[in-house]
Amino acid sequence: SSGINAEWPLRPGVRACSLIESDLTHSLNIHMDSTGYVTGLSLYSTAEECTGRITTATSFNTECSVSFPIVGASPDVHSFISMKEKEEKKKTDESQDKRSFLAKYWMYILPVFLLLMMSMGGQ
Repeated sequence: SSGINAEWPLRPGVRACSLIESDLTHSLNIHMDSTGYVTGLSLYSTAEECTGRITTATSFNTECSVSFPIVGASPDVHSFISMKEKEEKKKTDESQDKRSFLAKYWMYILPVFLLLMMSMGGQ
């Protein structure tokens, strides 16, 4: 597969007289997509208007270039997905902890309780 659709017509945008007046000098730019398929052709000539001048050139002088799209910035999907997975895991971990308040926080309550008992023991 050459990448060019057979149904895609080629319609150059340069008039023949413009090509002749530029001494058969023109530029051809082939536009490709990121997969390497041809998406368009551009044909340019240096002569802008037809004045009726005749050329002495006997062969074409063609400058050909190929252009690919410039890939812009893309979102960092991997880090976003990993962040969402961590949040989901955290939510499931929190929802799985079905212990009572005392069972969860006894290690914080016990020192406060002992401190209060020791301070009230002398009275």
